[in-house]
Amino acid sequence: MSHLFLPTYIGHRGLTEGVIENSLEALDAAYYNGFTCVESDVQLTYDHIPVMLHDETLKRTLGLCGKISDWRYNDIIEQLPPELKSKTPLPTLQQYMERLLHYGMMFDLEIKGVHENATDRENKEATHIILRYFQQMFPNAAHNSFVSSFEIPCIEEAHRLWPELQRGFLLHEWRDDWYDIIKAHECFAFIVNHEILTAERREQIAHKNLPLIVYTIDTAHDNERMHTLNVKHIITGNPAIKNHFL
Repeated sequence: MSHLFLPTYIGHRGLTEGVIENSLEALDAAYYNGFTCVESDVQLTYDHIPVMLHDETLKRTLGLCGKISDWRYNDIIEQLPPELKSKTPLPTLQQYMERLLHYGMMFDLEIKGVHENATDRENKEATHIILRYFQQMFPNAAHNSFVSSFEIPCIEEAHRLWPELQRGFLLHEWRDDWYDIIKAHECFAFIVNHEILTAERREQIAHKNLPLIVYTIDTAHDNERMHTLNVKHIITGNPAIKNHFL
């Protein structure tokens, strides 16, 4: 299996200055600021529609009460505040991917856990629904997309269901068995919280000849530190970061 060619900079949930994260407007902003790849989060509504959303609830981004898993998609759209009616603040995975294909962009599709205390089975079932939908709608998605997750059951199910769709393992807090997980599920990339990346850990990863992606870099200081550590791939929501080293 050939690996995807990762760009140096990846847009974090699109680009979110002045627009809602993971929205079509944020994706547009990433494209017009020269990004060729974006990372966005996917979750399921109550009626099993995959939508682009980071939080478990709708309050922060859409101003609605309750969890995404308790809402039907059409009900959310009907209840949007007036100022959001003319926009696409909660695109479906289909809408998002169609726009990405239109722009010719690469896609890091992050699968979120169902909820904080979800069982392995719940996370696997959600991953199955999302990726089966993705595969049916976009059978050639593996050519320009990969999936990532913090949740090992999600990575495991993605590997089982669609092995050609490459996988990245996300890590927020360091764990010494990280490479065992990557090997077990044939992940092509390691995606790490920049705050836990030390020179020693960077050297460990380099010895595995594995693409390293760090998140989320939004200041010049952090950007320079990552370059000092010879990090080649950076997730950022700040277009000035990308332009500084290009």
